Amino acid sequence: TRLVERARCGLAVPPEDGAALAAAFASLADDPGEARAMGRRGAEFARERFDRRALADRFVATVESLA
Repeated sequence: TRLVERARCGLAVPPEDGAALAAAFASLADDPGEARAMGRRGAEFARERFDRRALADRFVATVESLA
């Protein structure tokens, strides 16, 4: 899965593209409610995806699939 789910829990911009980064920040500044919602969704995504138990379960499943 993508680390950033575009426009759901974060914004992705090309590397070293200052104009795209500025546009992404401006879009968040123009819609603070959506920026907060995106932050909440991003936090929830991180809790679900990177929780120790979830990581351990995926690791075990991967190892078992190799056996």
